[in-house]
Amino acid sequence: MLRAVGTVNHKTAERPLCKVVSFTEVRYDPSDFEKYASAQPAKMTAGTNEKDGFALMGTGSGRELIEKCFFLQHCRNDAESLPEPVWYAAITNLAQTADGESVIHEISSPYPRYTYEETQRKYIHAAQENKPVTCRYIKERLGFDCGKDCGVKAPVTLVHRKKQQESAWEKPIPFDAFTLPAFPVDALPKEIADYVTALAESTQTPVDMAASSALPVLSVCMQGKYKVRAKADWCEPVNTFVLNVMEPSERKSAVESAMVRPINRYESEINKRIAAGIESSKMQGRILERRQKALEDQDAKGKDVKAEMERIVQDIATHKELKPLRLFVDDVTTEKLTQILSDNDGRAAILSTEGGIFDTLAGIYTKSVNIDVVLKGYSGDCIKVDRIGRGSESIMDPALTILLMAQPSVLSGLMRNDTFRGRGLTARFLYCVPASFVGSRKYRSMTVPDDIAQAYERRIKNMLEDAYPEEPELITLSPEADEMIEAFAEELEPKLKEEYADISDWAGKLVGNTHRIAGLLCRASIFRYPDYLDDPEPLVIDAATMANAIRIARYFIEHARAAFSLMGADVTVKQSKYVLNAIKNAGLTAFSKRDIMRLCRSFKKADELQPVLDHLVDYGYVSVKEPEPYSGKGRPPAQTYVVNPWLFENDPSF
Repeated sequence: MLRAVGTVNHKTAERPLCKVVSFTEVRYDPSDFEKYASAQPAKMTAGTNEKDGFALMGTGSGRELIEKCFFLQHCRNDAESLPEPVWYAAITNLAQTADGESVIHEISSPYPRYTYEETQRKYIHAAQENKPVTCRYIKERLGFDCGKDCGVKAPVTLVHRKKQQESAWEKPIPFDAFTLPAFPVDALPKEIADYVTALAESTQTPVDMAASSALPVLSVCMQGKYKVRAKADWCEPVNTFVLNVMEPSERKSAVESAMVRPINRYESEINKRIAAGIESSKMQGRILERRQKALEDQDAKGKDVKAEMERIVQDIATHKELKPLRLFVDDVTTEKLTQILSDNDGRAAILSTEGGIFDTLAGIYTKSVNIDVVLKGYSGDCIKVDRIGRGSESIMDPALTILLMAQPSVLSGLMRNDTFRGRGLTARFLYCVPASFVGSRKYRSMTVPDDIAQAYERRIKNMLEDAYPEEPELITLSPEADEMIEAFAEELEPKLKEEYADISDWAGKLVGNTHRIAGLLCRASIFRYPDYLDDPEPLVIDAATMANAIRIARYFIEHARAAFSLMGADVTVKQSKYVLNAIKNAGLTAFSKRDIMRLCRSFKKADELQPVLDHLVDYGYVSVKEPEPYSGKGRPPAQTYVVNPWLFENDPSF
């Protein structure tokens, strides 16, 4: 604090008079003193200039709170081994008490890795945020059940009596409580990054949609040609599974069509070039079959054709019919997919703007769940193929890539199938949940410049022209890249039981997916000229490439958490927003079920509305009014719901 000239400092025995010692005429701005300001946080609600209720009740004692709360006693007594989320839940409550700062340091100090600086930082953040973790969250998400019902929503309310009176209404929980990061486009090779950025502008779609689609597009170009050598005994293929989750009318088809256009053109060009060879191969196969039939007839008549028969059998066994190049399919059954993998030397891709493949896998058409070919196509495990009249054959090292742009209902169906998650199908996908641009799109947007489109197509074609070797070429890691992926794996592993426990099956595959992404970025960042180099320079993932792969992996973590949370909830959320808009537009402060059915005609039966009302109650938008004693005749009054005043005091966008 700066003391005014002429005043006395009463805090010391000398009581010195404040006077001017020197004067330089230097002027200061208040911001010049910010770094010297006290670290003590103001008790303010984030995002508002009004004093929060807790600041008015600062007499509550943290020590008193601990004695009243079994959860906080548990945190104090077991501080040495307390998981970080549990510890922070305690801090969010203690930080709202008058002596919270000292109490927090006191109960945290037994932890082996306790530091004053880190604990103080957490305390300041909790005090400023002013969002104490609730008892419900502690019970349902942190797994601690004290076995009591104290009649409060958060532990801190036990020492804030006035707050108890005011806490009948709290700010409701947002339906889509996810602030998702944007795709790190600059992590992609320049030609690809420029193209997805320009395509997003042209189609007026989130850049995430095109950028995440770039990974499976690269996989189509490279699968079966390369593998990433993670360790001496661990190699990852470069095929990927990506699922973009978007509502209808989001221009999914336009984006996918533009992303795969170079693949379509290349496939068409190659098939025109080899058309004569394909027909010649078919003709040779038919000739061999006729000769075999003729020899069988001669043998049946007693002629000695044994030697010629052996030659024909050998020719038929070694004859491999030339097939048209087929780099990807759209709608396909699992049986047909297996055949395509077999015909294409173990390579296939499904690129679709629908999620019909999940219906096929779930047995909608065959009445049986059959996902083995997809699981093995991701991992590269051997697939056995049994064909009528030709015995069995094995697809060694299969590589399957999947890109789906589907609606949220597809995501819900994916999760509702216990077999899909139980056998790891959901864990294999990289999820992208872009923000919707519907309602803010421009009609006259900038088209993709020709030079950018051409550069993208040249890059894709260069990778498609890589020959398929007998054994995939190994992409290795530089020492720096190896250290980086090791650090990322070590960071991720303990979180599988804590922060990422709800998606541990998915997160457990993320390190492998990061290797795959790094391999794709490595090859896509260079041009290769096989006509001029018999032995091209080995591919090595450097530190910059691995850093970009890890950035992309971190992006997918947050989107996966959103996707797994939204699975199965999209319909209820949509209907809840519909009902809230109706309530707000009608100005209802209280309502019955019949009132809502009059306003929202899409609900034909009361049973259809009840789950939506339950959802609104759970999220704090409405509450059930306690019925008054009824002693009259006939049917009692209908259940009444009361609306949270927050709905009218704010302008939420539903």
